[in-house]
Amino acid sequence: RKLSAADAQPGCVSRGGYRVGRTIIAILEKIGGEPTRAAFVEAVRKSGAIDLGGLKLAFGESSNQGSNQVFLTTNHPDASFKALERLEKSGS
Repeated sequence: RKLSAADAQPGCVSRGGYRVGRTIIAILEKIGGEPTRAAFVEAVRKSGAIDLGGLKLAFGESSNQGSNQVFLTTNHPDASFKALERLEKSGS
């Protein structure tokens, strides 16, 4: 089974995965030695703010969520997306 095509376009899930990957890279860059689980957890707790090109994440001793923001968007066939300003019932 082919998992992706060469002409595949990014979607909501792939953008989320990209952000997760960028976050992991940012944390790994803060580890001064061997990237163990303990070193990773410590780096997250001490990292403070991480800016992923405008999406700001914040971590600390008692906060490992990164962000409380939720982005409602519509995805379009051309791989673009648009932020929703409000929710409406279908057919309204």
